[in-house]
Amino acid sequence: MKVEGIEIEWWDKDKFKGRTIEICTPDAPKTTIDVPDNDILCDCCNSEITEFPVAVWDGMAYCKECLEKYLKPNAKE
Repeated sequence: MKVEGIEIEWWDKDKFKGRTIEICTPDAPKTTIDVPDNDILCDCCNSEITEFPVAVWDGMAYCKECLEKYLKPNAKE
């Protein structure tokens, strides 16, 4: 399934391990923060994701509700 020409990927929980977030501000050096492996949130609504596999589109994870609301209506096979 594709949305705007980008394939929707399906990630298992293991694929979320070892993530980091980089924080960049103009007046400070870049800071890298480790993300706990069990903290998996929807990038749309910030709800906790506990069911896998997870839809990932353009690097963003979607819970089932946001998948139905935002991705599926715009998907092309």
